[in-house]
Amino acid sequence: MTKKCLNYLGQLRCYSLVDLILLLIAAKVSGSQFWGSIGLWIGFLAFLESRHSHEGREEVPNWTAFLLMVTAIPFFGIEKGLLFCGLSFFYAQKNKGWWGLVSPFCRGLQTVLMVGLGPFGWLAGTLMAVRNVLGDGRDTEQDRKEGQGLKTWTVILGAKADWLFLHFFAVLGTTLVWWRVANLPAVWLALAFAIEVGTYWLTPRGSNCKAKAKMLGYWQSIIRLCLR
Repeated sequence: MTKKCLNYLGQLRCYSLVDLILLLIAAKVSGSQFWGSIGLWIGFLAFLESRHSHEGREEVPNWTAFLLMVTAIPFFGIEKGLLFCGLSFFYAQKNKGWWGLVSPFCRGLQTVLMVGLGPFGWLAGTLMAVRNVLGDGRDTEQDRKEGQGLKTWTVILGAKADWLFLHFFAVLGTTLVWWRVANLPAVWLALAFAIEVGTYWLTPRGSNCKAKAKMLGYWQSIIRLCLR
């Protein structure tokens, strides 16, 4: 039961939820718009997990995403909410051919919808699109094995190995930016980093297993050096 709960917790991606909360605070999004954004984001994640049957992940029923999004849209705004759902649909096609090149832009536009069309909104959208490309880099080896069937920016750019840690540090980086813009106390940043570090590796993913093994090797080497 505990293992199953941790599996679902990993699929929820608490690290990205914390980052989103700080982003919304930085953008001065509040009230119904704030809660609508949170609901749509969780619904988006549920939609992705229901569409992509990744090995090692517990099944997420299709109705979960539908219920979350339908509930959140009235708070978020009907027109923007439907646009967000449309972008979610196109993003979910990322495992089909050249759609992997489009998905980071969909992710960036989702952020603009949540934050607003001003300069900060476009900055946030750009950073999230770049972060999404780095996230695709976690599965470069698997994507390359798909041959001509799957294209992502990391495959197109010729990357050979998985980028095991770049996305993790990108998440910390965007959180730092949102915290700085929001001018929040340092304890907020410390708490956000603690949650992100503690939950990032819970998402069932082959590259995360590789990353944890590599981190364990680093720590073992450090301990050996300290014991000499």
